[in-house]
Amino acid sequence: GCGSQSVNDEFDLVVEWDAVIERARSHPHEASECYLNNYMPTDSTESGSHRSDSPINYKPLHAACKHNPPLGAVEALVSAHPTAVLERTVEGTALKIAAVSRVSSIQVLRFLLVAELAMWKRLVQDTGGNEEDSSGEGMQASLYHGK
Repeated sequence: GCGSQSVNDEFDLVVEWDAVIERARSHPHEASECYLNNYMPTDSTESGSHRSDSPINYKPLHAACKHNPPLGAVEALVSAHPTAVLERTVEGTALKIAAVSRVSSIQVLRFLLVAELAMWKRLVQDTGGNEEDSSGEGMQASLYHGK
């Protein structure tokens, strides 16, 4: 496989990456579920709408990026829920989390960067750059202002 296990010293956590890949492929809808605190599932609709930088927006991709994921696991999670690369948590996007963790490979960082740029391009093309976000600014303004 793609390095079926890795250990993150900070949490002393062993991740079975082959199982993550298989689960993302067999149950792709789970990649869009929100997690809170120790990445436990939560009902994201129970308290209404949430800010995009709420910890409730943690997705499996964000959690994986903290634990030295192999490229195959990141590819499977992004394939299952592509917009996760744009979703922010209190720690930032999946790319930022992976970069700050300092455990992700350059291949994972490169993949996340390309995937994030591709999603932004797709959103701008789909909306003509005119769709407003929750702050009232257009998508392109959000992209260029780093929101």
